Amino acid sequence: MKARVSLLLLLVGSPLQAQPGIHADPDSAAMAEIEALEYQLIDLLERRDLDAYASHLAEDYVRVNAAGQVDSKESVLEGFRSGGGNTRMVPSDLQVRMYGDTAILSFVLTMERDGEIARRSRMVKVFVRRDGRWIMVHNQGTAIE
Repeated sequence: MKARVSLLLLLVGSPLQAQPGIHADPDSAAMAEIEALEYQLIDLLERRDLDAYASHLAEDYVRVNAAGQVDSKESVLEGFRSGGGNTRMVPSDLQVRMYGDTAILSFVLTMERDGEIARRSRMVKVFVRRDGRWIMVHNQGTAIE
């Protein structure tokens, strides 16, 4: 019991507790940049311009796919290279939250093949601003059933 009380007191005074006042920055210009970048990234993938797409990914970029598998930048690009074309990606419900030079984008992505919905996923992407450019560092998709 004494150990539990000590742990509770430690946690109450810990920086791990919720930080009141921490919230997204109201930066509408940066939010618009992130939305525009997402549409550009989708366009690059649909046109299969993978070199240009890769230039928007951090070297240590990580993607967690719908099956929970973790992929590196190179494995993601290889998957795009070997995958078939003729897929249309339609984003909706885009929401951007800004935290200084970090942006979190969440949205629904509908994948269409031959006019039919092939898959819908809830996407979350994290971007950081480096030298005035937004670079994607993390991407996670969860299938919507």
